[in-house]
Amino acid sequence: MAGGNTLFTDYKMPGRANIYDRNGRALVAQTEAVAVGVIPGQITDEAALLDALAPLLDLRPEEIQAKYASAGSDWYVPLGEVSAADVQANYATLSSLGGLVLNTVRIRFHPDGSLAPQVLGYLAPLSPENLAAFKAKGYPADARVGAAGLEQSQEPFLAGKPGGTLYVISPAGQIITTLVEARPEPAQAVYTTLDRDLQKAAQRALGDFTGAIVVMNPQTGEVLTMVSAPGYDNNLFDPANPNAILLPSILNDSRRLLLNRATQGQYPLGSVFKIVTMAAALEAGGYTPDSRLNCTYEWAGLGPDYVKYDWKEEGHGVLTLMDGLIESCDTWFYDIGLNLDRLDSTLLPRFARALGLGAPTGLGVIPEESGLVPDPDWKLRAAGVNWWPGDSVNLAIGQGDLLVTPLQVARMLVAIANGGTLYRPQLIHHIAPPGEAPTIELSPEAIGQLPISPDNLAAIQEALVGVTSKRNGTARHRFLGLDIPVAGKTGTAEAPGAASLPHSWFVGYTLAKRQDKPDIAIVVLVENAGEGSAVAAPIFRRIVEEYFFGQPYTLYPWETEIGVPATATETPAPAETQAEWPTPTPAESPTPAP
Repeated sequence: MAGGNTLFTDYKMPGRANIYDRNGRALVAQTEAVAVGVIPGQITDEAALLDALAPLLDLRPEEIQAKYASAGSDWYVPLGEVSAADVQANYATLSSLGGLVLNTVRIRFHPDGSLAPQVLGYLAPLSPENLAAFKAKGYPADARVGAAGLEQSQEPFLAGKPGGTLYVISPAGQIITTLVEARPEPAQAVYTTLDRDLQKAAQRALGDFTGAIVVMNPQTGEVLTMVSAPGYDNNLFDPANPNAILLPSILNDSRRLLLNRATQGQYPLGSVFKIVTMAAALEAGGYTPDSRLNCTYEWAGLGPDYVKYDWKEEGHGVLTLMDGLIESCDTWFYDIGLNLDRLDSTLLPRFARALGLGAPTGLGVIPEESGLVPDPDWKLRAAGVNWWPGDSVNLAIGQGDLLVTPLQVARMLVAIANGGTLYRPQLIHHIAPPGEAPTIELSPEAIGQLPISPDNLAAIQEALVGVTSKRNGTARHRFLGLDIPVAGKTGTAEAPGAASLPHSWFVGYTLAKRQDKPDIAIVVLVENAGEGSAVAAPIFRRIVEEYFFGQPYTLYPWETEIGVPATATETPAPAETQAEWPTPTPAESPTPAP
């Protein structure tokens, strides 16, 4: 400027607001924390070290030990982050432990580290692509902004409105004049619908498996829990954290840790889809709950060149349609799929979409995929060939080209549990400045009604109860002795790859009708783990026990004690795990598409 004067902007950024669970407990906070690590060669009393750190880090001693087992003696090995208050409360013990390194830092702190990381998200520096847009909003060039999850979608509330003053400065550095001043506006906290304790319990229940869990309130559509595993430690995205040296291991992990499998994972649904098929059969196919079919092992409805098989080699015998769902007889649903195709090849796909599959749920605040409900038009566009009856037969048992997200399935189960209301899933409860009334308060939003009559819906609900309680129900043996009534459906979905184990599903809802605890709908998906009754159903039961009783009581087939795997290797295949259960396991496996 004239005379050598320059312009100078003094930015004023309001403090970033916190993210809370439904009970006002912090999930993310800008505060002091302590980065915990060890130098293996300086450890003097390993037993004492492990005893002190296990409760502090919420890890088993052997899990902590494994982190530094192969490290060099003089390496710094990050173990995790904890609150400054927890360290202070145990400082006398911790300060006496050789090899332990404690660094107090001020970071964007996730108190539970890897709790719902894909939902909450993280901060990152401004990129060349968004630098100009954020500078126009008053952000300094070195600002860190939400880059994923709620941190990204709720950035305008969590960050507040930046302010600042624009000065004219002389060559000597003196302020000549103030050109303009904008006051910052305070940030607003985001209160989610998540339940922190239930989220932790569900993540523990899934353990080292790859998969997803969604828990929702059937009467409101609120998301209480959303798990995607494997997860990661959000604290490692803060450069002030000494443990951030581990960040490349998150970004480069071949398991795609940043992917939210609950909303972005797309999977075949397997026998869980039989709920949709039964609904279409009752409403539009001329069937009744008491319709009967002889469930043989072989089914040749598509002709002798395309024989398909039931999972039960001796067949089921004559079953009503309700029993067909209870026992998950494939033959029953092959037959329905063929008959529905004869009536209208678009009928079953239309029912699937009406039950919420094949399109985003409208959650809105974090990314989600659409999934895919195939139909004749789609197949012609995608593959250039016509739909044939075998496509409907495959779709009737949840195979073929069908893809769903766990959140879509959870929304469908919510509607079945509550009598037919399809809700938009809700993840944010309200938004408010610190200590003030909410500026935004969200309410449950019903966006549709299932196209199922009350009588037919009651028949489906009764069959889902039978899955867990009737003598031949596919999951009855997994719920023996549980005082909480459960309705549900097993699913064993054929996965791509000849050597891959199928995906394991169990979906359902509780029927406790307690005043102190609302009933919940739960979807459990475990990738490439085996049969739904063998893997996903026990995990479902554990979540129910944690929610209603505050702790689990039933061992997994693959545990020696609660939370302790039988071995350090992969979970045994379902055939091995079944032998450890006193009740015989009815197998349920998919059959290849013709």
